[in-house]
This record gives sequence, structure tokens and C-alpha cells, in this order.
Amino acid sequence: MPWLLIPLAVLLLPVLLVAAWPLSLWWRYRSGPVLRPVRGWQLALQAWLLLPALPMLLLGAWLAQSWWAPAATAWAAAGALAGIALGAVRVALTRVGRSPGGLRWYTPERWIALGLSVLVTARVIWMLWQGWQAWQGVMALDAWRASRATLFALGGLVLGQSLGYAWGLRWRLRERPPRPGR
Repeated sequence: MPWLLIPLAVLLLPVLLVAAWPLSLWWRYRSGPVLRPVRGWQLALQAWLLLPALPMLLLGAWLAQSWWAPAATAWAAAGALAGIALGAVRVALTRVGRSPGGLRWYTPERWIALGLSVLVTARVIWMLWQGWQAWQGVMALDAWRASRATLFALGGLVLGQSLGYAWGLRWRLRERPPRPGR
């Protein structure tokens, strides 16, 4: 009898994940305006760990364009460039301050992060809709395959934004030596 619960749990897991998606978006939006202390090692670790992800995304797009996503590399590169620019805008909109005790903090801009989360959710829903249409025979399978390159554009946008934000924030919050005469 307990063995029957395992397939039930496997079948219910995707349903629970889809049901929890709006809650995770709300949680991300609510946690956006929290004051975060500036920790140089944490900013550096985030920036350096994100750096190899971009060549891996471009390599995956290059490999995918050979089989099922025409022009995926160009879409991924364009998405990454747009994402880096969006990350720079987000860095400019991030509030930075210092407490009376000397502790530095920053508050990330949350509207761009929420917008990207909603964009990813919309793309997943659109992909599921297209898959349903292709399965029903309403949409040609070639049209569905051609739209897959936009997945790489969205991946490049999200990765580029994260990369641009991490490096830009690291640059903006770096410790500067005091200028002479002050």
C-alpha cells in the first residue's frame, strides 16, 4: 500500500510546482525592498560564479541551432546584451546607503526583477500552449521548433541581467581609498 503513494507523489509534484509559482513570484516581489548589508566577498563570489554561465549558454545555443533551434546563438547573444544593459539600469536604480554605525547597505530595485519573473512565467505558459497546439495538430511542428530560439533569448536576458547587475553592483559598492585633501 505505501508503494502506491510514490507514483501519486511523482504525479502531484508538477501540479504543486505550478500551483506554487504565483506564490514564489509574490515572495520575490515582497523580499525585494529588504536592506542588504554590503559584503565584498559575497558580491565577488556571485559575480565570478555567474561569469562562466554566459559562455555555457552560448555554447548550448550553438549546439541547439544545429538540431532544433535555428539562429539560437544570435538570439542568445542578443538577449545577453539586452540583459547586461538592463542589469546596468538596475544598478543605477539600486539605493545605496550607510548607517550611522558605518555599516554599508543597498536595496535592490525590485520592479525589473519582478518584470523578468513575470516574463519567464509568460514564456513558460506560451511554450506549454504552443506544445499543446502542436500536439493537437493545429500548429505546424516546424513553427513550434522555430519559436524555441526565443527560449535562448530569454535565458540570455535573465543571465545577462544577473551578470550585469552582479558586476555593476560590485563596481558601484567597491571600497575606494580616500582622496588626498579630504
